[in-house]
Amino acid sequence: MTKALIILTGSLLSLATMAQKPSIEFNVLDANKDGLISKGEAQAEAKLSADFDKLDLNKDGLLSKAELAAFNDLEKTIKN
Repeated sequence: MTKALIILTGSLLSLATMAQKPSIEFNVLDANKDGLISKGEAQAEAKLSADFDKLDLNKDGLLSKAELAAFNDLEKTIKN
């Protein structure tokens, strides 16, 4: 678990540093409204799509609201 958090933190730091937009909105990306973001849905955001596998902490091939929220929270912290 610690290793996964370290990897996620590093990935999120690099994504957040490069990001120029406000936080990614979950509901906008969740095109089929199933409560999860698939790799296909993530393609709408290049940075999210590029690091999808690193953000997918439980390795189920989908991003949950919690997994995306962790990215958005870190992105906001770095920008401030």
